[in-house]
Amino acid sequence: MKKVISISCLVFNALISGCAVNQPSVLNVMPPSDTELCCQSYSQLPYVQLNDNETIKFNIDTSSPVASFSEGNSHFAAFKFGERSLDITVSLSSYFYDGSVFAPEVALLSADFKVVKKVKNSDFKVSTSDAFTKSRYNYRLKINTIETPYMVVYTPSELLGKKITTTHPARIRAQELGEPMPMVTDPAYTFQNGGSLELSVELLTLKPVVIQPVGTVMASGVVAVAAVDKKATIPAVIQDDTKYYYLNAIEQAAKGKDIQKALALRDEAKALGIVEAEAMFIKSMSAK
Repeated sequence: MKKVISISCLVFNALISGCAVNQPSVLNVMPPSDTELCCQSYSQLPYVQLNDNETIKFNIDTSSPVASFSEGNSHFAAFKFGERSLDITVSLSSYFYDGSVFAPEVALLSADFKVVKKVKNSDFKVSTSDAFTKSRYNYRLKINTIETPYMVVYTPSELLGKKITTTHPARIRAQELGEPMPMVTDPAYTFQNGGSLELSVELLTLKPVVIQPVGTVMASGVVAVAAVDKKATIPAVIQDDTKYYYLNAIEQAAKGKDIQKALALRDEAKALGIVEAEAMFIKSMSAK
């Protein structure tokens, strides 16, 4: 009997020790002070360049830079989307771990670093853990990188120190399978300044590349010559009334003995492609 009690005590002590190992470390729930600010504006933030298709895991903690947001001071991570990307899908996850979680919020910025859109923490979905991954916040959205080429991830100071309770995975599985609910306690997590996150970027469409015509980057004289050459190689369509006007005007000028005017009209007509102008000029001068 003593042996049984002894083993029971050992098992009990082991369980206590196991729980102690899983206790969360000291949490950082105080907002960063103004003296820790790295930058005065969004344009000064250190942005990480992303590829067109990429999945990265990263931490935000007390070693991360600090900026001031409308929701308060926060450690953050800032990103710039790929130069070739036009439309992309972005998925951001923040993992519940060791009794705490980083409550993410997102600011999407324009090319001149103005806030175009914000994703609030309440917009994120809480996905409970399964056989493959931990419980996590998750949000997925489509982004046009011309409208918003920059993204900043931070946390609102008002949530720091507060708690969120998630449904125990065993209860979810029991509910899905129609089994009796197990006697388990739903885990609670404290919002703090840091956490483990994952960002995935999926390319949907490439940004079109505009190639300027050669003429626009050459000297104006070259462009003018090219335009004249092109005009010379494409026959102009001469309207009948235009042709009649010039031929009649040449004839009348010759009859009126205004040789200079007749010559000028002939040259204008020939420049327009009226091939009959030369014959009309000779005929009219001969008739004089």
